[in-house]
Amino acid sequence: MKRSCTLLLLSLLFSTAACSSPPVKNTQYDALTAEHVAQFSLSPVATLRIPIEDLSGVKVIGGQGLTFIYPDGSNLYFQSVMASAMGFPDANLHDWPLYLFGLKSGEGSDDAFVQEAMKSKRYVVDEDIAPREIRVFPTHNGKGYWALGPEKSLIVLTDENDTSQLIMINVSGMSEVQIKEIIKGVI
Repeated sequence: MKRSCTLLLLSLLFSTAACSSPPVKNTQYDALTAEHVAQFSLSPVATLRIPIEDLSGVKVIGGQGLTFIYPDGSNLYFQSVMASAMGFPDANLHDWPLYLFGLKSGEGSDDAFVQEAMKSKRYVVDEDIAPREIRVFPTHNGKGYWALGPEKSLIVLTDENDTSQLIMINVSGMSEVQIKEIIKGVI
């Protein structure tokens, strides 16, 4: 009896922890001020600036986006995502990060766009990243959202003048300080 009560309490504790949402923090970051930077552009609104000294030994691989592989094994993937490429040509992508990061509930919606965002939240954000905090911050022309996890992070940027495009940055193996520097290069 004692053992079954202990197991029940443990299962309730873990299920409560799994269902709880990470705290949301509104914050602000200063733009990058380094004198010598490399600029990588995927579209007029998807531009990443990185200080030249931070690129020593980094391999950059192109494809649908850009992958930066650092000598220590950490990496980031920078991409521009279009509503039409997602299969939702008329969607307002400013809503995507709201559902993706749990800032707006999509429970019970039959809208395919919302259902896809909720599925991405469950599998990408909640399970893969397991964020300890969600950060929301202004950029020079929109808003940024950052799911900060222990090993991985996801940053999504919107542009107030373009509802058909998102900028996504997937980061793995970088410290919070390093990720802040990347954010400074996109705001």
